[in-house]
Amino acid sequence: GGEYRYRKTNNIKKLEFLVLKMRRRLKNIRHNYIHQITASLVKAKPEYVVMEKLNTCGMLKNKRLSKSIQEQLFHEFKRQMGYKCALNDIKFILADTFYPSSKTCSSREFKPSEC
Repeated sequence: GGEYRYRKTNNIKKLEFLVLKMRRRLKNIRHNYIHQITASLVKAKPEYVVMEKLNTCGMLKNKRLSKSIQEQLFHEFKRQMGYKCALNDIKFILADTFYPSSKTCSSREFKPSEC
């Protein structure tokens, strides 16, 4: 039989470029949003910031976001919080995953002694 060879047409190349642009735009929007959140947290001038290593305490409930995007976002959030805390002389603590913070943080009232 005749062998069909896949060829990228100009239309396919154009569409791929548009998809790439859209992905880049979404990434920039996400990163900008994280910058705004981290900046507002640091502006509050807390004495210290505690974050869980794997962020299971604050995992997104949104099922539509893939796990890889969530992990990427959390990594970026943690990275930005780390350097912004350092710049503003705020103590940045990474709590161990096995520390029962999700059990203590899930309660409505925040208890600094427990978290």
